[in-house]
Amino acid sequence: MRPSASTPPTVAEAIVDELSRAGVTRVFIIPGVHNMPLWWALGEAGIDRVLVRHEQTAMYAADGYFRATGKLGVCITTSGPGAANTAGATGEALTSGSAVLHISTTPHLSLKSSQPGVRRGSLHEIPDQASIFTALVKSVSVVERAGHAGTQVRIAIKDALRPQAGPVYVELPTDLLGAVVPEDSIAASEYVPVKPRLRLPEAAVEALSSSRKPIIWAGAGSIGARVADLAEHLAAPVVSTMMARSTMDARNPLAVVAPPQEQAVADLLNSADLVIALGTDFDGQTTQNWRLSISPPLLRVDVDETQLTLNAIPDFPVRATVSSFIESVLEVIPPASDERRASAEAAAKATSAAIANRLREDGEEAAAANVVAALNRTLPSHVPVVADMTLMGYWASGYLERSQPRTFMFPMGWGTLGFALPASVGVAHGSGQPTVVVVGDAGFLFAVGDLASLVERNLPVKVIVFNDEAYKMLEQGVPADRSREGLTGLCTPDFVTLAQAFGMRSQRATLETLGTAIEAELLLPGPALIEVPNVTKPPVTTSARWPLAGDRVRQTVHP
Repeated sequence: MRPSASTPPTVAEAIVDELSRAGVTRVFIIPGVHNMPLWWALGEAGIDRVLVRHEQTAMYAADGYFRATGKLGVCITTSGPGAANTAGATGEALTSGSAVLHISTTPHLSLKSSQPGVRRGSLHEIPDQASIFTALVKSVSVVERAGHAGTQVRIAIKDALRPQAGPVYVELPTDLLGAVVPEDSIAASEYVPVKPRLRLPEAAVEALSSSRKPIIWAGAGSIGARVADLAEHLAAPVVSTMMARSTMDARNPLAVVAPPQEQAVADLLNSADLVIALGTDFDGQTTQNWRLSISPPLLRVDVDETQLTLNAIPDFPVRATVSSFIESVLEVIPPASDERRASAEAAAKATSAAIANRLREDGEEAAAANVVAALNRTLPSHVPVVADMTLMGYWASGYLERSQPRTFMFPMGWGTLGFALPASVGVAHGSGQPTVVVVGDAGFLFAVGDLASLVERNLPVKVIVFNDEAYKMLEQGVPADRSREGLTGLCTPDFVTLAQAFGMRSQRATLETLGTAIEAELLLPGPALIEVPNVTKPPVTTSARWPLAGDRVRQTVHP
């Protein structure tokens, strides 16, 4: 809040007051000539201003902050290209369901063209800047009056956090930031979350009560919910999508730490008498473009009515948050017997064992599987892992074992390359823990400037760069009769020397010594980089190696 409330606030101060009321203590920001009043107001209010090196990083970092904490992420940019630079990262936040508030400015009203669609030529001017974001956010709000600023920001914050969470965009002209807010428009605001109660539909109660071999499919919408409690109550093995890798403790005997693309997982799903899908959209990447056929009856839970029937029409639709659904089930459905629980644990164990055997026997996959196994042995349960859309990121998303929620982040929502390093700025700030980044040489270079952000804050981010000097994922999908020219032999810098130039510790490791190297780094403060030459092959989670056969179907269930 403002140090002194004896005089009416400016619009910039009113916006910052609203952030404080919402519990915001940190924002990710690039200052510019048009948003300096916000920069000053944030400082005066004691809100931490995390300065990053690119606007896209500001959005990715705010996204990472939300994923690590479940709390609102805030990104602040300046006008025109500053705002536009966030577009790719904004799309990722939308498709991944991350609650992020993006506040941006536009040029002075007196310097802009008064004709719609016409650019006069003032600094950073573009006609209808807000239209850039209409397809990328839950809501767009343009502040035109000083007295409306606080209310519009308040509405936007609530919209961002309301399930299904997502990004929102608020903009205002820079000359409005210094305007005084009329006293009669200042109102206190409440940010008390409403905990919904759910009455389960009778058909869903009957399906859950009569099921003897249920299996849970946990999507990203289930992160933070009591999935383990539900699994143990129903005696149901849990299959998690790639984005939901940290939904359930991997050490739980009901957890299947493998992706749905594995044949053994598909077989497990089809052995059920009821599949319970929690907060998932049955996207193309997870279902091999809907080749994955699930024959048992489907009970599907989603807060979004449109999502509830998207790609897979449920036999038992339940429109609700995953948390409220689980609370209701725990109250209404009797717990499973010890015999059923033992049988479910045996099925999960057998599935995991079959996959482990396949990975050991597959010469092309053994090296990468060994790297993941080393990370599983090395990384403590509280250490968040942020993976990029890179070969080893896919391996991590499929097989990395996590035991605490919100300790794995992967940009499968939109599939944005270059996510991991900038997102780690927000993850490390949000979690307060050492953070591991899994990134390839190409994705790392998208945001290499934010090594400076890590060094300035002395953030304990350990960046593992798997360097194959290629667009390795693309190379794998090239037909034998087509050239790979331009996809391999990419020019890459000396990453170890590059990191040292930023003032970071750095070293080289091999696939075999990576576990030892990262274990030692986790004991040391501050950021570090480890470069690893990479010669591994992609896993079955990638389209180049999808194992399931069959023609594409229109719907995952009951086409």
